[in-house]
Amino acid sequence: MPWEGVTLSEQKQRFIEDFLLNYYSITELAQRFNISRKTAHKWINRYLEQGPAGLEERSRRKKSCPWQTDSAVVAEIVVLREKHPSWGPKKILDVMGRRARERSLPSIPTAARILYRAGLVKPRRRYRRAHPGCPQSKATEPNDIWPADYKGQFRLKNGKYCFPLTVSDLSSRFLLGVDADIVILQEVNNRLADALGEELIDVYPYQVLDPYNDVRGMGMISKLPLHLTGESLPLEWVGTPQILAVEWEGERVTLVNFHMWVVGLGPMKYIEINTRAREAHALYMIDFARIAAREGPVIVAGDANATPQSNTYRMLADWLQDSWTEAGYGLGHTFPESNVSGSTRLQLYGIPLPRWLFRIDYVFHSVELDAVEAFMAPFDGGSDHRALVVTFTMSE
Repeated sequence: MPWEGVTLSEQKQRFIEDFLLNYYSITELAQRFNISRKTAHKWINRYLEQGPAGLEERSRRKKSCPWQTDSAVVAEIVVLREKHPSWGPKKILDVMGRRARERSLPSIPTAARILYRAGLVKPRRRYRRAHPGCPQSKATEPNDIWPADYKGQFRLKNGKYCFPLTVSDLSSRFLLGVDADIVILQEVNNRLADALGEELIDVYPYQVLDPYNDVRGMGMISKLPLHLTGESLPLEWVGTPQILAVEWEGERVTLVNFHMWVVGLGPMKYIEINTRAREAHALYMIDFARIAAREGPVIVAGDANATPQSNTYRMLADWLQDSWTEAGYGLGHTFPESNVSGSTRLQLYGIPLPRWLFRIDYVFHSVELDAVEAFMAPFDGGSDHRALVVTFTMSE
């Protein structure tokens, strides 16, 4: 059949040229052009009968069709439409059926195609009106927007109706939506810390918050009692890493909340310094996790500011398990999103980078735990990161 870059007509022409040389047999020509001997004879006979015109491609349409619409019926459909431009195919077939009930008529779609081929159908422009949906509001900070959801009325015993509403803070509501036992946070500012203490204290009564009005803020809130271990990690980080412990299923689980140095855009010298700093962070993190794992499982979560292609990630993943690769689905990209004030979303020549371009937020764990589920929490509209939710079980 056709060679790569060669049309079928060109292949036929070359075949005939080789045939006219009287050098190759029919079998050799068929093998040379990767066709059957029957096809070779067909091409030769067509060339001998019609000359070069016999090498042109012929229509493969069937010469007859048993279910083809009778030409008289086609002509009548066209005439009726020309006399009555407002009649559609259904109306035309109905009129024709009443004129001769015993006559076989085509289907409505077939009649419509007949009218279209005759040029009697004007294409209409469709106007699709999309539903406006809910307002696409984004909360830039806690207590900025409070949405209310109507749940439907019900009758009370006194015969009156109750119309309940669910009111929540748009910035922090996703914490309740995923029903996590422990929430690890970075870049916690003072207003967010106050909102967490006011709105979520009933759901998360154990809160260890270290807020700053910049990216150094750290925090951890939990439904289970949290205990400070008094340990710390060396080197300078973005904020102070948190090391806490929680009792879960009779085991002491060590929790580490970290935030590594940012990448940023600038001279290569400073990018290289930050890269080496993150690799040093990873080394100390691994050493600490190895020691802490002697007393029980370890969970290390935070913003590494490094993608899975980096040495920093490979160093961490050599000893710790990545929950997303173990139980997640998809790319798992968590950054960047928001353009709100204070966001660290990078820009090139004033144009923000595409959303969800990198995976830089991780939940690592030791081998004593198994990640059975990992997914992205609904985006809250205020942060420039997506939250990662992981469900753990003890390894058997």
